[in-house]
Amino acid sequence: MAATYENLSETIMDMIKTLPEDQKDKFLNDFNREKKSMGLGYLFLWLGVHYFYYRKPGLGIAFLLSLALLVGILWFIIDMFRIPGITREYNEKVARELIALRR
Repeated sequence: MAATYENLSETIMDMIKTLPEDQKDKFLNDFNREKKSMGLGYLFLWLGVHYFYYRKPGLGIAFLLSLALLVGILWFIIDMFRIPGITREYNEKVARELIALRR
């Protein structure tokens, strides 16, 4: 169980510990289904659709439009460094939502 949660914050880990055992298993299954991968985030960045992968369609459209205007090249370079944080933020949000459903 620890390996699955290794990228979650200590706060989230503490919240998971408060769940009943049967709910921890359900949380784990749901989290594994919903979490996003950093590797896929980078792949989708190269395809220009990473914001859609992280369920941010408004930013996805803005990113694609900015690429068409060549301003997006700078945005692309910045996002190369932001993908780990975007992934972590998304997964933390999913974990919080799933924990709230289990309480």
